[in-house]
Amino acid sequence: AVLATILHLGEIQFKENKDANNSTAISNKEQAALVASLLGVSEAGLHKHLCSRTMDIASSSSVSIPLQVQEAIDSRDALAKVLYVLLFQWLAATINAAIAPEVTTSLSIGILDIFGFENFDNNSFEQLCINYCNEKLQQHFNHYIFKMEQEEYAMEGIEWKAIDFVDNQECIDLIERRPLGILSILDEESRFPKATDNTFLEKLQQHLGAHPRLEKNKLGKEFTFGVQHYAGPVQYDVRNFLFKNRDTFRPDIIMLCLGSSRPFIREIFEAVKVLAVDTPAAAPGGTLGRKAGGNAKMITVGNQFRNQLHVLLGSLHETSPAYIRCLKPNKEKSPGNFVDMKIVEQLRHAGIVETVKIRKMGYPSRVVFRTFWVRYRFLVPKLMKSLAAASATKTISDDDRGRTLAQHLSRAKIFQGEGGEVTLLW
Repeated sequence: AVLATILHLGEIQFKENKDANNSTAISNKEQAALVASLLGVSEAGLHKHLCSRTMDIASSSSVSIPLQVQEAIDSRDALAKVLYVLLFQWLAATINAAIAPEVTTSLSIGILDIFGFENFDNNSFEQLCINYCNEKLQQHFNHYIFKMEQEEYAMEGIEWKAIDFVDNQECIDLIERRPLGILSILDEESRFPKATDNTFLEKLQQHLGAHPRLEKNKLGKEFTFGVQHYAGPVQYDVRNFLFKNRDTFRPDIIMLCLGSSRPFIREIFEAVKVLAVDTPAAAPGGTLGRKAGGNAKMITVGNQFRNQLHVLLGSLHETSPAYIRCLKPNKEKSPGNFVDMKIVEQLRHAGIVETVKIRKMGYPSRVVFRTFWVRYRFLVPKLMKSLAAASATKTISDDDRGRTLAQHLSRAKIFQGEGGEVTLLW
């Protein structure tokens, strides 16, 4: 019934009333009656909440403001989106509950499958969110690899010298910092009915124009801004940014659905009930100096995404991750065809290049003594029959070729600098 409601919601049409308030009405009331029946709410209640919005003006009073036609369409689409989100969350929670172990345990194995870094001919709000997520995961990946380097050097008794690597915190701050990051400015603009994608772009250039990671719109691309990501620059088209980011959890609509005669509708909306109760009055002014009307607890798509990402990173910091990087050899997915530039682009976007740089700054080659001895004993003939792998490794590394290397013999391994194996065999 919920999926049917979403489909039928999209068929509701609006018309402008010729009155002093320039209010909006539903033009196909039979369609609205069908949707109201599926939701288990009154037709009058659905009409009211699709064609007007409630604004708090004091701690205990509010006013109803009529919406224009486009705003009513946005309100309709917002209800469809929240229904879809809540149904998906209910489905995921139900599946997790069904497969959860009977005995509670702190030990678990999780699989995180995400989209990689994206850079298309036309990049929108979705690509910004995906690339923001990749920036955060890449930072976690870099720090994890860096920590592993430290731990292995300490375990093997090697003197540790601080290794500097390029951190992407500057780009992350550009996107998520409050109050003047890209997402914060987008949220601020999303709260104002008269704001447009163009005013959002103007605000970006006004407040972040001097940021080293932000690129202004290029010639011929007036609706774009660029971000210098760790994997390379990306141009984003701001058209529909506000629509995609706008609040999907309107308190008045939540309260309407919480009063549904259908138990399932009430159940799924219980998950967001907290957003509709104890709502404070509107803030006296917005972050960017504009008076903010409406609900101060508005939760936008970007804000939800940021909060969920922080929860995910918190979980990752408590785990011991292993990484699997998948590379496509060519766009056509044909066998035996490796396109060099395609591979290099994916290695860069997956952060592998940065990882290699971190390893190269220290000792990228680490080989246990016996493996090293078996591999290179032919360089020193007198060691051919030696069984003492540790002493044999030291003898080989003290050879004329070995002495030219940046290397270190630890408790169980030989650590060599960049090009170590090539130098030994030259």
